[in-house]
Amino acid sequence: MKCIKWLDDNLEDFLMVLLLIGISVIMMLQVIMRYVFSSSMSWPEEACRYCWIVTTCLSIGYCTKKKCALRVEVLLDLLPGIGKKIVNLLIDCIGILSYGFLAVESVGVLKGVVESGQKSTAMQMPLWILYLALMVGFVLATIRAVEQTAEDLRQKKEGDSV
Repeated sequence: MKCIKWLDDNLEDFLMVLLLIGISVIMMLQVIMRYVFSSSMSWPEEACRYCWIVTTCLSIGYCTKKKCALRVEVLLDLLPGIGKKIVNLLIDCIGILSYGFLAVESVGVLKGVVESGQKSTAMQMPLWILYLALMVGFVLATIRAVEQTAEDLRQKKEGDSV
């Protein structure tokens, strides 16, 4: 149970930090190879680009979990208390529907890439791995949006009863 709780709290954070460390190590290795040994490798730029793309995909769920997605707070501040609650719930529902739709659609895209058998240029990595990150990102964002909505509803009920 502790493992599941830890994953729920830290999955995106851990993976993004791991990928950013990987980018740093790979680029440093490339710099050393190029300027110290006068021999550059063909794959580091592509690997770093793909790590960055995966980090970006994971950040969708992270931003949803941390409530740091872009919002227009000025309009919400103009509304009375119940109006804010209704608009926030509407925004949460739109987020869930949007992320859910994109997660479902990304399955079809992933299936097409798997069937095509495309590979990356330098590393010869199957490109479906990169598209899998997109699907995982949207699935995590959907899960995080549902969690946030449930948390908001729980807090609002507790606030109403106090």
